[in-house]
Amino acid sequence: MDRRQFLQAGLATGVALTLGVALWPTPEFAPQPTPGLSEPVSALFPLLIPVVLDGVAPESVLQERSATLQPEILGLLSTLPPGVRAQLDQIGTLLDNRLTRLALTGHALPMVQWQAGQQQAWLEDWRHHFLDTLKLAYQALRDPILAAWYGMPQHWGELAYQPPQLGREG
Repeated sequence: MDRRQFLQAGLATGVALTLGVALWPTPEFAPQPTPGLSEPVSALFPLLIPVVLDGVAPESVLQERSATLQPEILGLLSTLPPGVRAQLDQIGTLLDNRLTRLALTGHALPMVQWQAGQQQAWLEDWRHHFLDTLKLAYQALRDPILAAWYGMPQHWGELAYQPPQLGREG
């Protein structure tokens, strides 16, 4: 095999692998999209709730309240300015595409098939990444979940937070 044949074989193999990864069928996870948000973003946040809130409350409490937390998060996201929602849509679209997900996270599988440890490692990697863009993306994915969790009055007791008494004179 001469040099030219070797380079052609390498190029053909690279193209074949790229097409194979891009065209490989994946199981679909299709929740109902929220108005103003893309489907990948609507699907992403429910997957991240248990990972982001790990250690905040017992797992049984998280599973019990997860159903009420998802609409809160998506409602919170729908109140964001259009530019911020567009950036969240970009993050969701990039993480929904197999090739960009592989480049950004190191995993080709859809996030539905990831284990909790893989999701936690990915988020920690973005949290401490040397690129500020990925740090901002981490915050954009984490902060709405925490805001929705701590924005619900039933979680304030765990913090010993006493809300102000409006309308009363001290």
